[in-house]
Amino acid sequence: MDQTLRQYDEIIAKCKALFLKKHQDYGSSWRILRLPSITDQLYIKAKRIRSIEEKGVQQVHDPIEGEFMGLINYSIIALIQLELDEDALIELSHDQVEKLYDENVAIVRTLMMQKNHDYGEVWREMRVSSMTDLILTKLLRIKQIEDNWRTGNFQLEKIQCRSQNSKGVYCLQYDDEKIISGLRDNTIKIWNRQTLECTKVLTGHNGSVLCLQYDEKIIVTGSSDSTIRIWNVQTGELMNTLLHHCEAVLHLRFSNGTMVTCSKDRSIAVWQMNSPVDITIRRVLVGHRAAVNVVDFDDKYIVSASGDRTIKVWDTKTCEFVRTLLGHKRGIACLQYRDKIVVSGSSDNTIRIWDIECGACLRILEGHDELVRCIRFDSKRIVSGAYDGKIKVWDLVAALDPRSQTPLCIRTLTEHTGRVFRLQFDEFQIISSSHDDTILCFNFLNDSPSIERSPTPMNSSTS
Repeated sequence: MDQTLRQYDEIIAKCKALFLKKHQDYGSSWRILRLPSITDQLYIKAKRIRSIEEKGVQQVHDPIEGEFMGLINYSIIALIQLELDEDALIELSHDQVEKLYDENVAIVRTLMMQKNHDYGEVWREMRVSSMTDLILTKLLRIKQIEDNWRTGNFQLEKIQCRSQNSKGVYCLQYDDEKIISGLRDNTIKIWNRQTLECTKVLTGHNGSVLCLQYDEKIIVTGSSDSTIRIWNVQTGELMNTLLHHCEAVLHLRFSNGTMVTCSKDRSIAVWQMNSPVDITIRRVLVGHRAAVNVVDFDDKYIVSASGDRTIKVWDTKTCEFVRTLLGHKRGIACLQYRDKIVVSGSSDNTIRIWDIECGACLRILEGHDELVRCIRFDSKRIVSGAYDGKIKVWDLVAALDPRSQTPLCIRTLTEHTGRVFRLQFDEFQIISSSHDDTILCFNFLNDSPSIERSPTPMNSSTS
C-alpha cells in the first residue's frame, strides 16, 4: 500500500503541475464547459488511447502518458464543476484552483485506499489495454445517462400506496436503501428502495403528514394536526412530540443541531436540537402575512416563502430579517436555497431564479399550466412538479446565462395522473409523489420496461 500511495502521489504531482501551468497560460476558461462537453473530451482521449493500442503505431507522436494525464485532469475538472455552483466566478485564482484540485485528488486518494483494502492490489495484474476498456465503458455509461435525461428514456417504477380513506402522498425522501413517505391518511410509510415493498408503517399523527426529513438517526415529521414528531429511523419508535404551532406544520428542515419549521399560522420557528428528546425553541420569526409554505437554510441564511407572494431572507445566527424578494404574482408554494441561488415555484405557474445576496430575479421559467408545487435543483438541472400533473426538467446552466438561446425546458414527464406534491432527484433518478396515491421512480440508469408494486406492510408502529 505504501508503494501505491507513493506512486499515486508522484503521478498526481505531475498532473497537478501540468494543470497549474495550463491555468497560468489560459486561466480557468474550462469553467465554461458543461459536463456533457467534459464527458466528450474524456471520451475522445480514451478512444485515441485505444486506437493507438490497437494499431500499434501512431502518426502524431504525442506520448500516451500525456493522454492518461489528460484523463486525470479532465476528470478533476468534472469533479470541480459538480462541486461549484453555476453562478460561481468563471475566472478562478491560482490559489483557488490549487485548493480545489487538492481537495478532489484527496477524496479520490481515500477512495483508492478503501478499494485497495477491499480488493487488494489485483489491479496491478491488469493490462493497460484492459484499463483503457474500463475507462471507455464508464464513459459510455455516463454518456448514456446524460442522453437518457435529454431524451426522456427511463425505466419507470411505480409504488401504489393504497392509502386508507384519504388518498395522496404529500412528502418523501429517499436514499439507496429506502424511501420514506408522508401520506394524506395520517401515516408514514417506509419502502425498500430495491424491492419497492412497504417495510414499516408509522402511525400517531392525527392529521395528514405534510412534510418530513430524516438522517441516520431520526425522522422528523410535520402534520396538519399542528404537531412535529420525532421518530427513531431504525425502529419507528416515537421519541418526541413538539407542540408549538397552532395550525398545520407545512414544511421543516434540520441540520447540524438546528431545525426550522413553518406553519399555516404564518410563523417560522427556529429550534435548537440537542438530542431527539431535548429540542427547544430558539426564536420565532414573524413577518409573513399569510401561511408560510416552505423554509430552507444554511449557516448564513434562513429563507422562507409564503402565500403572501414574498420570499423573506433572515440571518441564521441572529434570526434578524435581512431582505424580501419580490416578483411572484401569486402565492409561493415551494423553494430551494443553495449557496447564492434561490429557486421558487408559485401559483402564478412560474418558476423564478433569484440571487439571494442582491435580491434580483435572474430568470423566469414558464411552462407549467397550474401551481408549481415542488422544486429541486443541482448544479446542472432544475426539476419541478406542478398541479398540472407534470414534472419538468430545466437546464439550469442555460437559465443562468442571459445570452443563452437554448430551450430551457429539456423534458416534460407526464406519468402522474394527479397533482405532483413532492420530488427529489440525483444524477440517476427522479422520485416523485402525487395526489394520485403513487410514488414514481424515474430511473435514467435503465430504460427497460416499467415495474409496478403495491404495499405489503411487514411491520407497523403505533404511538
